[in-house]
Amino acid sequence: MTEDRPDGPRWWLPAPAMLVLAIAFWAGIGTLRDFDIWWHLAAGKEIVETAIIPRTDHWSHTVDGKPWFAHEWLAEIFFYGVWRAAGENGLLVWKALMGLFTLMTLGRLFALADPRRGLGHIAGLLAATVCVHYHLLERPHMFTNLFLALEVLALEEWSRGGRDRLGWLPPLFLLWANLHGGVVIGLAVLAMYGLGIALDAAAGREGSASALRRLVRIGALCLAACLFNPRGLWLLVYPLKYAGHGTLAAEITEWTSPDFREFRPMEGLLLALAALALFARFGARPSEALFVLAGLHLFLQSKRNIVFVALFLLPVAVDRLARLSAGWRLSGAFERTARAGGGGLVLAAFVFALSCHVVFVQQPRISPGYFPDETVEYLRSRAPGEVRMLNEFVFGGYFIWKLQGRHRVFIDSRTDMYFDENVFAEYLAVFKLAMGWRLVLDKRKIDLCVFELGHPLSTVLATTGQWRQVHRDASSEVWERLRPATGGSS
Repeated sequence: MTEDRPDGPRWWLPAPAMLVLAIAFWAGIGTLRDFDIWWHLAAGKEIVETAIIPRTDHWSHTVDGKPWFAHEWLAEIFFYGVWRAAGENGLLVWKALMGLFTLMTLGRLFALADPRRGLGHIAGLLAATVCVHYHLLERPHMFTNLFLALEVLALEEWSRGGRDRLGWLPPLFLLWANLHGGVVIGLAVLAMYGLGIALDAAAGREGSASALRRLVRIGALCLAACLFNPRGLWLLVYPLKYAGHGTLAAEITEWTSPDFREFRPMEGLLLALAALALFARFGARPSEALFVLAGLHLFLQSKRNIVFVALFLLPVAVDRLARLSAGWRLSGAFERTARAGGGGLVLAAFVFALSCHVVFVQQPRISPGYFPDETVEYLRSRAPGEVRMLNEFVFGGYFIWKLQGRHRVFIDSRTDMYFDENVFAEYLAVFKLAMGWRLVLDKRKIDLCVFELGHPLSTVLATTGQWRQVHRDASSEVWERLRPATGGSS
């Protein structure tokens, strides 16, 4: 007598993809180690309390009163709401959820290229996890990562003759434009798809002309939706100006080109993609070639663009690997496990239980000694406005949030504003001890310097006879100018 077995997947048996997603969510929570989230929280708090989106700066003494617009205002309100409801751990859970949803969307995208969910699908999901987690932070760009994945999925389903979800893109762009400036990348993706369809038409692909007309109409609606933000057209111009600033790529680590000695898995991934291109001899459509080249270019320009590898390169790689591995025993094993397993309910239960544990049971997951808390207490002990501070770049956002206007900063990571007023160049002159660094301190009437522990500036200040160390802790040190201040040059 044989036992009847259900034809469908077993809800209790996790498919390989579900295991990858569960591990990715668990690893994505991590600890809070990003400095930028703090000034986003300060902006959200101010918008909620005043019902006004800031249009000028009042957190620094270097560009006080200069134009600055909180263009990520909706994300900042959201962050502040999460923090009020669930604290710092709530922000960590949100970050992990955004990473999870992005990977789930990419999993759907890869399934278009490997419908049997064999070796190509699982390899693509593992590689995408590396890409998404490399820049997984509590910042508004996480919305862009998810929305880009949703956009590409909708476009790929439609272009392959599947469900037409393009009508959802205009409302998505409306929301996106008020969350993060990366919405311009979404518009660029539409333009690239249009160019790809035009190239396909030139190559003789049927139906390309009508598809191009449909995409142009959707693109026009998406562009119009983007203009419904508090700054209108400026929002679409600003990110291009910001990303094109040379100092950004030269001096801010996350905007520099990738150093493969720093992150070996990425080198391995690119080498694997190159090997796949050599061995999988399947022709590429013009649109595929366009996206592969665009994704590779963006990543080589800046390592924070690694998500474009997952969005533009990996779908093509999954397709080629699925074809190449057809008939392989290993790929067949993954296909059978994917058919037999489900695990969606198990994954949802795991995510819910872990989220509740992190938010309601655990202490704040903040790396001890990572943020300059003792320095904050020292600065609070000084009378409001008593000192003009030169602070380490990364400390700026934390001081804005913690000091709540008690002392204003020299600089923080709202770099576009400081570029325009030459403040960033002055900051670099001091912290690199370049020609004229003392003149900057005198020009800005700086009487307190706050920087990371062990910075060479401490040794130099000690030799001038004009400064003394007034505070030191595990992460930072504070030096105060001896009065009366005397001019100097270097």
